[in-house]
Amino acid sequence: MITKYILPVVAIALAATSCVEDKGNYEYTELNEVSIDEVEERYNVLSQLDDLVIKPKVTGSLSGEQLDNYEFKWHICNGGVTSNNGAPHTHKVIGHEKDLNWHVDIESGSYSIIYTVSEKNTGIESTFSIPLTVSSPNSKGFLLYGGVNGSSTIGLDMLSMPINRDTVMIEDVFDNSQLNLTSPRKLFYSGTHYNKDPETSDAIKFYMMTEDETYLMNIGDKFTIASTFSALGKIDCQYDIKRPIRPVDVFPKGGYNMSSNLSNRLRMYMTEDAIFANSFMGLEYYALPANRYSNTATSPLFKFYPDIFFNIPALSNYSATAYIYDTDSDKLVTFSINFGNVEKSVEIEDKPNDAWSFDFKKENRKLVYGESGYSSSGLIYLLVKDSNNGDLFIYTMDRNKNKNLFPVDKNIAEGIENGKFMCFSPARYSLFYAIGNTIYQYDYNIGSQKLIKTALDSEITFLETEYQSGHKSDQLIVATWSDSDKGMIYKYDVNTNPNITEIKLRERDQWPTRLKIKDIEWFNY
Repeated sequence: MITKYILPVVAIALAATSCVEDKGNYEYTELNEVSIDEVEERYNVLSQLDDLVIKPKVTGSLSGEQLDNYEFKWHICNGGVTSNNGAPHTHKVIGHEKDLNWHVDIESGSYSIIYTVSEKNTGIESTFSIPLTVSSPNSKGFLLYGGVNGSSTIGLDMLSMPINRDTVMIEDVFDNSQLNLTSPRKLFYSGTHYNKDPETSDAIKFYMMTEDETYLMNIGDKFTIASTFSALGKIDCQYDIKRPIRPVDVFPKGGYNMSSNLSNRLRMYMTEDAIFANSFMGLEYYALPANRYSNTATSPLFKFYPDIFFNIPALSNYSATAYIYDTDSDKLVTFSINFGNVEKSVEIEDKPNDAWSFDFKKENRKLVYGESGYSSSGLIYLLVKDSNNGDLFIYTMDRNKNKNLFPVDKNIAEGIENGKFMCFSPARYSLFYAIGNTIYQYDYNIGSQKLIKTALDSEITFLETEYQSGHKSDQLIVATWSDSDKGMIYKYDVNTNPNITEIKLRERDQWPTRLKIKDIEWFNY
């Protein structure tokens, strides 16, 4: 709502008076009341990106649209004409013309635009207050992490996707010009939409990892480094593990959109040689690793595949069951968290007639690749290799530990052993992998095995199931790079019809980038 103030409220010229008879003769001067039109009730803009343009129609009750007798001033204020929640009123002048054309260069928040129209001959001011909401352009979208122009110097950009706005590329949401950090590796965004207030919840954490260090980042209109992970002192472990301690992954991710508040309750850090888990209902503190088989303080830690597997839909508020692959013993084991109590890893007994064994050694097999799926069944996907003859198998397991096995036909799955950036589709029986500039889609369901290849213009540097932004399991996100053409990002739809093997480029979802992409993370703050 536009609010008007007139200072002074009225101007009256009175005849001089003294101790004489009041004859009742007065002279009144009629006010020229100013009004404005063609102004929105509220303006919503993005900081650092938008120009705020306001072109009011100014009309005087006496002067009409004649503007020669007016002077104009625009202020941006923290709380309108008076104070904001008791805070001292502050403002700055942003214009002196009738119309405003101002590049928004302030932090996100709620403001008021104060428009003052002054009459030159009387000094009377008419003041109008217009609400303004300034949003951060990097509050929602894809964070892009990689080497600037193909170099080792890290760059952090964002495909900003504000609500009801066009997607826009914002470069350097982290200013690396002074630190000159190199060797980008991975991003971790932990948290959930259930509680986004960083003042009341510790759920939201954003880490940026290089080959040398992992940094906790401040979240704002610009990302800045808050601390190194090791300096936070969250892990106080008596085991002989690699130091300084740094996570190589964080679980659960913010985009899982689970039915519970899990990522407001539990967190797991995978470091280079240990796995830690706990609740942060109180203090977020980690002491005992999960990759051990005994509760004794001296029990050895086993090495593990660099991922933690979940039946994601089955996770609850205060407890979780996770699976890790012991690379020392070649077996899939489990550990649990119950109200913050971290338990040791335990071996899992096979059920009669299981399609495959948790103990991979029984059939002389090893894990090649694995991931947690996003389907309602909560499948875990594992690609396994026979050490004797090199045969490949796909293992799946749902939340009830029901298992399926799918032999890989290497005559169909061309070059699969050389595949990079693998991902399983929760939408169908498909394994995607990349070789050079080509996406391979291998349908692995028994009796329906087939392969489709999709060639892109440049080498693929990133390939994942794109679930997080829209909570749909039938999309891929892909990044490519060439020194001549630079980078591109694409999204594809995966056909859910089991009789049709294809991916379809989303025409509106392709964007050029200056980065040789190492990681893409959905961010919704």
